[in-house]
Amino acid sequence: MKTLYFKVFPIILFITLVLTNAHQTSATLTVPFIADTNIVQHKIIAAGGLHSLALKSDGTVWAWGYNVFGELGDGTLTSQNMAIIPVKEGGGVTFLHGITAVAVAGDHSLALRSDGRVFGWGRNNYGQLGRGNVTFREYLSAPVQNLTGVVAIAAGMDHSLALKSDGTVWGWGRNSFGQLGNGTTATYSAPVRVSSLERVTAISAGQFHSLALRDDGTVWGWGHNNHWQLGNGNSIDQTTPTQVKESSGVGFLTGVVATSAGEGFSFALKSDGTVWGWGRNSFGELGIESGSSSIIYAPVQAINLTGIRTISAGNNTSIALKSDGTVWTWGLDVIGSVNGTPGALVTPPIQISNLTDIIAIAGIDLALKSDGTVWGWGDNDVGQLGNGTTTDRAIPTQVVELVDTTAPSVNSTPPSTVTEGVTYTLRASFFDERGVKECRLFIDFIDQGTASLTATISGTASKSYTFLTLGTHTVETKCMDTSGNVGSGGFASITVNPPLDITPPDTIISSAVDGKNSLVTNNGTTTSDSITFTFNGTDNVGVVSFECSLDNLAFSACTSSKTYPNLSAGDHVFKVRAKDVAGNVDPTPATFSWMVKLSVILLPGILGSWTDNVFGMFTSLPSSLLGPVHFTEDSQSRLMKGLNNMGFIPRSWDNLRDQLKVAGYAVFDCPYDWKRSNNATAQNYLVSCIDFAKAATGASKVNIVAHSMGGLAARAYIQNNALYRNDVDKFAMLGTPNHGSAKAYYPWEGSPLIRETFNTVSKVFEDSVTNPILKIVVHYLSNTISNLSVFNYIQNYAPSVQELLPTFDYLKDQNGNTRSVSSMVWQNTFLKDLNARTNITRLSSPLNTKIFTGEGYPTIENMHVEYPNPDNPLAIPDKSFPDGAPKSNATSALGDETVLTRSSKITEASIPILTKTPQPTDPQDLYSHVNLPNAFAQEILAFIGATSTQNNTASANLPQEALSIYIASPVNLLVTNPHGKKIGFDTVVNQEVDELQNGVDSGRNAVGQIIVINNPEKGRYHIQLTGTSTGEFLTGSVYSKTDCAFNQDNFGQTATGTVTTFTLDVQGGCGKDAATYSLDSTVDINPDTIDLSSKGKYIMAYIELPGFYKVGDITVSTIKLNGQIPALSSPTAIGDYDNDGIKDLMVKFDRDQAQSLLSIGDNALSVSGNLTDGTKFKGTDVIKAMGDGPRPTDTFGNLMAGLISLVSGGLLLRLVRFIV
Repeated sequence: MKTLYFKVFPIILFITLVLTNAHQTSATLTVPFIADTNIVQHKIIAAGGLHSLALKSDGTVWAWGYNVFGELGDGTLTSQNMAIIPVKEGGGVTFLHGITAVAVAGDHSLALRSDGRVFGWGRNNYGQLGRGNVTFREYLSAPVQNLTGVVAIAAGMDHSLALKSDGTVWGWGRNSFGQLGNGTTATYSAPVRVSSLERVTAISAGQFHSLALRDDGTVWGWGHNNHWQLGNGNSIDQTTPTQVKESSGVGFLTGVVATSAGEGFSFALKSDGTVWGWGRNSFGELGIESGSSSIIYAPVQAINLTGIRTISAGNNTSIALKSDGTVWTWGLDVIGSVNGTPGALVTPPIQISNLTDIIAIAGIDLALKSDGTVWGWGDNDVGQLGNGTTTDRAIPTQVVELVDTTAPSVNSTPPSTVTEGVTYTLRASFFDERGVKECRLFIDFIDQGTASLTATISGTASKSYTFLTLGTHTVETKCMDTSGNVGSGGFASITVNPPLDITPPDTIISSAVDGKNSLVTNNGTTTSDSITFTFNGTDNVGVVSFECSLDNLAFSACTSSKTYPNLSAGDHVFKVRAKDVAGNVDPTPATFSWMVKLSVILLPGILGSWTDNVFGMFTSLPSSLLGPVHFTEDSQSRLMKGLNNMGFIPRSWDNLRDQLKVAGYAVFDCPYDWKRSNNATAQNYLVSCIDFAKAATGASKVNIVAHSMGGLAARAYIQNNALYRNDVDKFAMLGTPNHGSAKAYYPWEGSPLIRETFNTVSKVFEDSVTNPILKIVVHYLSNTISNLSVFNYIQNYAPSVQELLPTFDYLKDQNGNTRSVSSMVWQNTFLKDLNARTNITRLSSPLNTKIFTGEGYPTIENMHVEYPNPDNPLAIPDKSFPDGAPKSNATSALGDETVLTRSSKITEASIPILTKTPQPTDPQDLYSHVNLPNAFAQEILAFIGATSTQNNTASANLPQEALSIYIASPVNLLVTNPHGKKIGFDTVVNQEVDELQNGVDSGRNAVGQIIVINNPEKGRYHIQLTGTSTGEFLTGSVYSKTDCAFNQDNFGQTATGTVTTFTLDVQGGCGKDAATYSLDSTVDINPDTIDLSSKGKYIMAYIELPGFYKVGDITVSTIKLNGQIPALSSPTAIGDYDNDGIKDLMVKFDRDQAQSLLSIGDNALSVSGNLTDGTKFKGTDVIKAMGDGPRPTDTFGNLMAGLISLVSGGLLLRLVRFIV
């Protein structure tokens, strides 16, 4: 049993060792000697206690022995008792190569490569591998950080040294005793320079100290000095180099050619072949006389040693190589290899027997013979002798190498078919633990030469080859490893085919279908932002694949059908090209161009739209204000057809709408309850409009063109993070009061709209009586809501009006002082919040928004007000005008008559604005507020990407005349035209009928109904009202031409089932009789037959009024026969003359005057007049004339009638201008 001190200086932990099988096949390890190798500088063998290294002439490093810390560098932790495999490079796929020197000590290894770089592996607990870190172990080699130009290396117990070509010395690793020589005792995991040391020619590292030989033959040492091993005359550790003194202790040691540092002692080899030692001598390791001191303070000469060529100091033992090739040893004989007594002290030096012809030694137990064989002796408990056993050897035994009999594995997968005359790169993958030296390609068993290798151990071999012979051929790749073993990838068959065609294929686009499954033509347009292409190709051999490109981007693989969703608006181009079997690509791809025209939603302003529930929203119940609107295909098409012509989406949109349609855009009107808040409009109307448009077009986005307050509703949607779905592409605002309009002050604070009901003069609303909607609303409110409720109605149920109030200061008191808007009773919190939101920038990005507005029209900038005063005709009681009653207005021309230009701007988001002023040749009101949609038609089309060749003044297909008939509940309305065609609710069939192609029916609800007839035919129209319940009704008409408009109203009472009829004679023109509306009355003229030759005094007429109308309300003075002969003022009488239960009025006409209207034969005579409330009535009867008199003529009187489409002519324009 060996004691602990017999071990080499590394401290060995209790570790289970894994050794290779000692009975494996082995062969002699040969390390050819290079004659010019300087053994001092270039160490081709190295021993470090428990493992050893040998450097072969091919630059590979071979290792054996202990491997628990990865010091063998083979990528494992398995100890080896043979020189089994070379050291691997980091990554483990190639071997460390190009090595010129090796060094070992303790549990780590070093190697110097020919390029001057140092590699390390093994234990790294002090950073001794120089990788810049501290780790337990590293079992693959890696270079030392930031170190080049190295010519020699040395390894200590836990530190490493390197000598550079410039003569400087560098160290890294443990530095507890200053063994790195940089003036500190700190550990370094990367190289640091040894201080104040230059012109060094050789280095050596001991357990904890270091030595350097300078070019002047002097020796310098640093590090641990507890045994005086630094030879500087004391035992103090040195952190920087100190010079070794001579034996007398006075001068310094010179004439040295080599040094060796051991465990606490040092050697110097002089040029005369003598050996000098100093430091510890406890085991006779200095080779001096026995019985000498255990510590030698200055160099003394070893005895019996001359002609020495190399020295090597170990832990307790030393060896030397003489020039005659013999090896000498002294110190502790651990296993009795010298005199057979283990543990004996050997001194003076004696020759190791059976060991001659040695050219290099390493450690204390390794030698290299001139024949390249390596020999070892001594301890072998972990296989460090490399002889295939773990038995200690007293006599040198040869290091053996495991014979590699395993051939490389090779796997080649060439293509199954190739083309004659085409060059292919044939590849094969390989693996061999010892490394592949060469791979060769064989075609039909004929060697085609070496292949290129990507690695040594595991990689790919590749070689190019051109097949020139048709038919089937064999392909084989063979690889040989460094031991000469050859592995084959096996035979593979390749069929060589004739050259493929060089004719490219042709590509055809079969169809293009958009998101609505509609065909799109090349260079055409679609309203969908999705498109699917189908395509095919033709080729003389066959098409195998396709490549597609959108908008000139790079081609990529695709298949038919190819879909592109979520396309941006604008022009797009699709290209597709086919590829054939031979790889030919269509040089002229099939190309398809188209434009995506996203649908356009038209969003009008306040009082500019209505919905199917337009009248219901004026009820006093708040519930009527709630709930979203859901559009259907039927309702939307009806709205688009008629709303424009009914004035609810005004005709000021017609030019723009028509041009958009001509340009190929899908246009959707979006009517809404203008009375509701803009947030409610966004949520309950605009969302449904957008969804309908997207569903109808198959697109994911829309464009919005909004007028006036409509722009605020659109902003309320776009700037609502919870509501907005990123589905608006472009947004145009026309005269939108983004900071409010002073005109809203009137209806919100004083309700002049309601005051009009009571005939209170309000200049602002002087034209409002001609608006059919307002008539119905006012009539309904005035008959169903108390005066107080009427007054508060707007503030209770029309929050949109408040949301139009200015957010800038606009009121001035009677002294001219400006009142801050923030101090007003009523403020516009909606706009303040909307403009303050951070997401207002969304309007400019990612949206594309633009503002359009007109200038040159007097627009309210300031209002001069006084607080409520009973004497003020504008002020009415009950909290009217709490912020002051208007006295006068100050206007600015920088506006469109309703909205100031500065109020339209959105400076918070830098939205571009286009402002225009009418030119002398333009219509005077071209750019006024109500006309903006048509005025900016061309600019809006350009903004959304369309083109136009029309002007901005009017649309060519607009109706020149329009007739509107309106009613307020409780009646059903049926209109019959001069040709007997009906429109409205027919009680006979109990449903809506529409036989007029030029007519539009709004449909009736509980409040009212409107029918519009465009370009009405001249003649008599019959208006039938059938009561649905008991109550008062309103009926009336508006007849409009481009240059004039007339209206007439009639009120009456009705009950369920009661039928009241009127006639409407439309004659055209602009005179007072252009359209005459009359109560359809029953007239009986007596006598029925008149002899023109006879004489009489009177002709009597009995007049009966329909429904609840009373003949007692007829103003007799207005009654005329045929519109010419007045009735006599008396006598008159009222009675039921025809016994039908209905009162009749009897009037008389002068017979002579009446007979002047008659001709022989049947004569139609009319009796007409007015009721006291102004309602006109008219009835006809036929009488026969006999005797002598004038004959009938071909003349006849057809009464032509008409009502109005709210925006044709100047009438509505005047109405809408006061509305935002």
